[in-house]
Formats: sequence, structure tokens, C-alpha cells
Amino acid sequence: HPTLTAWVEKLSTWEQTVLLLFYQEGLNFSQIGECTGLDEREVVKIHANLLHKLRELAPGELSSLKA
Repeated sequence: HPTLTAWVEKLSTWEQTVLLLFYQEGLNFSQIGECTGLDEREVVKIHANLLHKLRELAPGELSSLKA
């Protein structure tokens, strides 16, 4: 049974960065944009994409992740 780490390693570098800053550091999308130089809309899109990927990799396992 794969671990969360194994699933996260399947994400792109940008997706991993957004995941870390949003869920571990507690930054909002605007703050993540400031830290990374990305437009806030890009951060929102990356976040949506990473949630979609993780849910596909682990259906039912990550239902608590909020968009």
C-alpha cells in the first residue's frame, strides 16, 4: 500500500511546492504566489491539479483534503 510520500513524489515540483506551502506552512494562495513568483490564479490551478492527481492515485484515501 503506497504511502502519502510515494503519492506526493508523483507530483511535479510546482505541485509539491504548493502542497507544502498550503498544507504544511498554512499559506494562502496569494502568499504562495508572492513566495514563488507565480500569479495567484496559477497557484489555484496548480492546487486543483494536485488534488485531482492525488485523488486519482488514492481514491477514498485523501477525501479529507480540502480544495
